[in-house]
Amino acid sequence: MSELIRRISRTRSVRVFAVFAFAALAVAISGRAIQAVSNQPFETKADTESHELQYLKDHSDAAGRVRSDLWRTGVEAFRNLPLSASWHDGAVSAKALASPASAASGPVVGAQWQQIGPQPLVIDNEQNFQGAGPDSGEIVDLAIDPRNTTDRTMYIATNGGVWKTSDGGDNWQPKTDFMPSNSIGSVAVDPANPSIVYAGSGNIAAGSCVFFKGVGLYKSTDGGDTWSILGGALFNNVAIYKIRVMGNVLLLGTSAGLFRSVDGGLNFGSNSPSFNNNNPVLPGFITDLDIDTTASNTVVASVGTYSRCGVTTAAPTGVFRSTDSGQTFTNLFTATNGAPTNTKVYIGFAQSTAPDNQTLYATTADGAATYGGLYKSTDGGANWTNMPGANASASGCQCRYDHEIGVDPLNANRVYLAFQDLYLSTDGGGSFSQIGGNAIHDDHHAMVFSPHDTSDPTTVFFGTDGGLHSTGDAGSNFSSSYNDTIGTNLFFQIDIGREGAADAYK
Repeated sequence: MSELIRRISRTRSVRVFAVFAFAALAVAISGRAIQAVSNQPFETKADTESHELQYLKDHSDAAGRVRSDLWRTGVEAFRNLPLSASWHDGAVSAKALASPASAASGPVVGAQWQQIGPQPLVIDNEQNFQGAGPDSGEIVDLAIDPRNTTDRTMYIATNGGVWKTSDGGDNWQPKTDFMPSNSIGSVAVDPANPSIVYAGSGNIAAGSCVFFKGVGLYKSTDGGDTWSILGGALFNNVAIYKIRVMGNVLLLGTSAGLFRSVDGGLNFGSNSPSFNNNNPVLPGFITDLDIDTTASNTVVASVGTYSRCGVTTAAPTGVFRSTDSGQTFTNLFTATNGAPTNTKVYIGFAQSTAPDNQTLYATTADGAATYGGLYKSTDGGANWTNMPGANASASGCQCRYDHEIGVDPLNANRVYLAFQDLYLSTDGGGSFSQIGGNAIHDDHHAMVFSPHDTSDPTTVFFGTDGGLHSTGDAGSNFSSSYNDTIGTNLFFQIDIGREGAADAYK
């Protein structure tokens, strides 16, 4: 395994599993195929040429170099592969694909894969940007079961599907390997019935967009053991970026707008009272979505002009509030209240809980790598003030890729701002200092506060390109031990032994 580990260059997530391995154009397991993919000439022997090499040969130029235009066409074809009708006929489970015979009901016939590692990825001193480790792959969302008294049951959204722990992160199990896409952009539990879990396919933070494939909304009613797919046609090639559950109302923040359902995801629309016309209640790319910390019928959605993975959505940008559970919205950013007036690519939002819900923060981006400033309101969004002390923190901002903000539920002045690196303010956004350093991986995608921790400071979890991390003391110490049993590392190169079974996995 040491040679395999050395060949991994960075740990953005995707689990090596059958659906992707077969659908993604037989992407190179042999050494020669990898050499060809990297745009180097390859040699073949007619009598031993494999199917993979034949495919590469057929799509290469006269010099034996892969033609990038045909490669891109093939990747796009993968994204648009139709789903078998069986995926829309009801719930499917891991047990349904437990044998090659039963696998015929799914998209891959007669193929079963076994995880062999690396799990976790051990970090050496040369890879400082990857933190102290252990690391797994990219995590873009986290949902914590509100039951019990500790954070025992959690779900994570990765490029290797949905994973679940029932023992506080000591052990994790993949829950969606048998689904048609494991590009997962969001996950949420129903607070009224935490056995109901939703996962949004289409992770737009996928590495270089190669692994982005949206096929609809996944729903489980048994804690992730079985899933059904909802809204497949409506959300085909759409990134489901945020999910919020409000009783019978389900809200999806997507790359195609904010969608509302009143029947648990069976239908979506903007037409009251049925909400089934397949139209969004709010257009644009929904870059953040939150339920008010003290008023359950109030929803805040941030809208940007995010453009990534071939998805571009133009709409008025700003921070929009609804007081009728997401039916109608008003933009809190106006030309006269101190809010930014220019179009924003990305807006992240955070709201205080204590001592009240009136302190709001909005972190913005003017471009892919251009920070647009931090804005703060202390009167519930009626007026905004720019907080220039945050600007220096954004020097490493990949602003539409790694960009998160959060406010400690017990302290409205304790603000976490995350880009490639993580920063903390203890004076309400006036100034920030870096925390985490070499302790945790770069590139932040998720920030979730524990619903069970009543101590000050509140425990907060971070999802990064290197997995899951947490701190319970506002950044003095971090834990990354959650990643010990998460196998979602992204493989950039791989080879197999050729001298018998003993060498097969070196």
